[in-house]
This record gives sequence, C-alpha cells and structure tokens, in this order.
Amino acid sequence: MSANDKKALELFLYASNKEIENLYKETKIWQTCTPYFDTRNIHYYVNKLKFHIISFWNKYKPDPNMPNDFIGDGGDGMFEFEKIMK
Repeated sequence: MSANDKKALELFLYASNKEIENLYKETKIWQTCTPYFDTRNIHYYVNKLKFHIISFWNKYKPDPNMPNDFIGDGGDGMFEFEKIMK
C-alpha cells in the first residue's frame, strides 16, 4: 500500500468514526479494544480519536468477560479504550 493510499484510508476511517459519533449523539461513553501487537490501532485510537486506555488485559490480569478459548490477541493481551463524550 502506497503512502497516499495509507493517508486516504486513515482519512476515510477518521471521517467514518466521526459520522458514527454524529449518528449516535446520545451516546455518553464509547468503548472498544484492540490487541497489544496492533500498534497502529493503539496510536489511532489514542492520538487521532482521543480515546483513553482504561485497561490492559493479559495473562496476569485476564478480562473477566473474555471466553477462556479467546485467541484474537495472539496471547499478548488486549488494550481497552474509552472515550467520554462532552
């Protein structure tokens, strides 16, 4: 993927997220998560969308709501993010 394609994708994702926020203006708190190994997602949520990291789930601090057979994080853990709307 070229640098221009990456920038276009980033702008599209940002605009999409803002449109979702506009569609659900009554939402007070947004939450999501992403795997530890996906550093681009972590950067995107924190620096672009202004989410805050509220938890880091891993083998030493397991997410109580996660099924025991979950493997989506590759065994490295998951960051949980939260954005409080104003």
